[in-house]
Amino acid sequence: MRTCHPLAAAARMALALLLAASASMSAAAAPVGTAAAAASSALAPTTAFAFGNADYIHRWSKDGQNEFTPVADPDVHAWHDMVTVIVYDNVHDGEQLAAVANRVLANWGKGGRIVRTNAIPAAPGQPAQHFMAAVLVGPHDMEVTFGRFRMAGDTGEGLLYAHRFPAPPGGTPEDQRREMARAAVDWLHANGADTEALLMAWEGAPPVAALRALPQSLAN
Repeated sequence: MRTCHPLAAAARMALALLLAASASMSAAAAPVGTAAAAASSALAPTTAFAFGNADYIHRWSKDGQNEFTPVADPDVHAWHDMVTVIVYDNVHDGEQLAAVANRVLANWGKGGRIVRTNAIPAAPGQPAQHFMAAVLVGPHDMEVTFGRFRMAGDTGEGLLYAHRFPAPPGGTPEDQRREMARAAVDWLHANGADTEALLMAWEGAPPVAALRALPQSLAN
């Protein structure tokens, strides 16, 4: 994975790209987390952790994908911040992890604009890690999404943080897309570098065994 522009510089370029492309991408595949978050979850929150300045609790799990939102952000239909922890049970080494990261990168590129990628080389006792950030476009929202892909023991793991911008009320669809894009890029410019540093240093994810034990949703 190659290194792109730093986030602050990428934010200055992303607005024009998003405004030009968001109309055609509005029907694209939903960003990671969006489809699952749109499904109502009757599961009791069973796992909690801190990320940044907020406490997160479990909202939804299925097929290795586990979603958490802040205690104060309980509506899975209209969330603002989400942490997703994905367990890749079929990933057991750095080569397989890189392949997963590149597949996610390609998928995000289809649903939005990649603004940064980075690869952290392996070191003694520390397998390589992969980072990416994107602005993803949905039919009725945009997300600034960050992804960190690492080995958790002998299992691949994806740590994702997303900040969501819903469509503002009123105005034409074009006006709404323009406002969401502007808000997303402004947020990325102000918070992108700090959020990347936070995610890359974060060690608060639940253990893989605890994630596997979470109750599974019957809804997609």
